[in-house]
Amino acid sequence: METVMVAGLPLNEKYIGWLCAEIRYQEERIRQANSLLDSILICLNAHLHDMGGHSLNDTVQAITYEISRFKGCSE
Repeated sequence: METVMVAGLPLNEKYIGWLCAEIRYQEERIRQANSLLDSILICLNAHLHDMGGHSLNDTVQAITYEISRFKGCSE
């Protein structure tokens, strides 16, 4: 197994594989965060334009629930 030096640090194939997996995981988390933000914007816009038929309290509770679910996935 060859070790490659990057910025003075040894990187072997196993570590490079781990880094690639970590990058894929973080990219997926970014996609999920973007989706969460889109959902929040849709809820807030619907509330602002009286399109949702829900109270502000219901809207905030729904958003809080979705954020909690998102954070639960990341831990």
